[in-house]
Amino acid sequence: MLILEGSLLLAFLGHNQAERFASISRQCGAGGATAIPAKGTASSKVLRMLGLGDKSRDLVLVLLKDSSGADLIIREAKADLSISGVCALLDSDEEKNMDSKWKLVTIIANTGYSDDIMHAAREAGAEGGTIVHARGTAPLNGEHFLGVEIVPDKEMVMILCPNEKEARITEAIRNLDCLQGKGVGILYSQAVEKFENLGSGEK
Repeated sequence: MLILEGSLLLAFLGHNQAERFASISRQCGAGGATAIPAKGTASSKVLRMLGLGDKSRDLVLVLLKDSSGADLIIREAKADLSISGVCALLDSDEEKNMDSKWKLVTIIANTGYSDDIMHAAREAGAEGGTIVHARGTAPLNGEHFLGVEIVPDKEMVMILCPNEKEARITEAIRNLDCLQGKGVGILYSQAVEKFENLGSGEK
């Protein structure tokens, strides 16, 4: 296994845009990219009430040796009119991130809690988020049913927010009644070195 340290570029994109973004990343010198199907949560209350708010998205992870390669990838992605979304660059250099204006709040919880999490986050000032379906790993002495290990489904909710809203959002989520049980979920936040809006996605 190859182990690298460096920067992680996250691209939250429109549906079916991952391959194009990954191609741009490779052309700009990145070794590769990982695409994950996800669901975006709309900020419009009207769309949510009509059941039209949540839509399929692509989350792309690009590992870079250092943050300098991100500028070229973002510039090329912005120039491509078929790509829409946002990019966030996470860097392992803590000194760089001290003055970060953006935070990425990540919540990993049992399936079924993402709506409550996003409602609390919006009430605290979040514009929206991205939900990724995942699977938990059972503990060594996990529960079994008919000889089959029970592994709970998980949802990972990722919320990009301005630094000044992060404390309010995390506090609102932390205080949710549904998240008070043992082993229900975890929450962590990371500084974002760079945050960029990409194009509208219109050709």
